[in-house]
Amino acid sequence: MSHTIRGLEANLGLRLLARTTRSVSPTEAGARLLEIVAPRFEAIEAGLAALSELRDKPAGTIRITTAEHAGNSVLWPKLSTFLVDYPDIKVEITIDYGFTDIVAQ
Repeated sequence: MSHTIRGLEANLGLRLLARTTRSVSPTEAGARLLEIVAPRFEAIEAGLAALSELRDKPAGTIRITTAEHAGNSVLWPKLSTFLVDYPDIKVEITIDYGFTDIVAQ
């Protein structure tokens, strides 16, 4: 962290932190910079938190190929509650009685 701050100080041509052997405190320039960037850090944190919600919530498309009887007797009853719990998931069901290579399709 100290190397990053020194690099920032070098780029700005300003001393941002007053360092002693016992303490570190912001200089006037450091305090001003903190006032300028602090709200942006809060916005970045909020944005990252919003993105992490996507990680915690399943989303996407599920494609299912099945026979009609299995679709009607098993899938449809389960999907009604599943889709309420996971509204960001889209389900595509194909009724097919033959062998289907879903990867090739």
